[in-house]
Amino acid sequence: LLWKALCAARVPFVVHCPLDLFFLLAAFERRPLPRDDPQALAMMIRHCTPKVYDTAHLHGVLGQFKRLSLVKFCEDAKARYDELRESRSGLDHVPAVDFVLVGETAARYGRNHNGLAHEAGFDSLVTGQLFAYLRAIAPQRVKEAANRLFLYRSVEYLDLDRAVLQGEIGTSLFDLSRVTLLVAALDRGLEGNDA
Repeated sequence: LLWKALCAARVPFVVHCPLDLFFLLAAFERRPLPRDDPQALAMMIRHCTPKVYDTAHLHGVLGQFKRLSLVKFCEDAKARYDELRESRSGLDHVPAVDFVLVGETAARYGRNHNGLAHEAGFDSLVTGQLFAYLRAIAPQRVKEAANRLFLYRSVEYLDLDRAVLQGEIGTSLFDLSRVTLLVAALDRGLEGNDA
């Protein structure tokens, strides 16, 4: 009932990787995910939400963060947000982001975060906070990254809009008309090579 109400509200979903989204779809839509039909998968997602924001994809898009794990990425984004807010021009350009936890949420997640990673409620809270920081830091780039999902260890991402329109889901993270990708192999036989 909650899932149907959420889908009917047509609100954006925020996830930290496509697996979160795929889990929700498989669990609550109660039907198999389309495997060989990118357009059908994208339409299934669109049936539930007009937009998906994937913070793992935003990690690559923004390019200024080193750590991808959810909690570490959120810590880095908060630090960058604080840095921008404290800069001379930051108050004019970076909106205030404040979180007030109440009741059971405050009691459970307000102070000590040890051992809470991968608990659904905690991960949801951190994903929401991370998204708020990223949106404050780079609103236009976040907006442009809607409906693009992260692929681990890949230079491509899942483009849901392209899948709906063209039936093709993979898109390069790099604009190959402006960027040259160089690939190298390390020779493990060289002494002193700790790669």
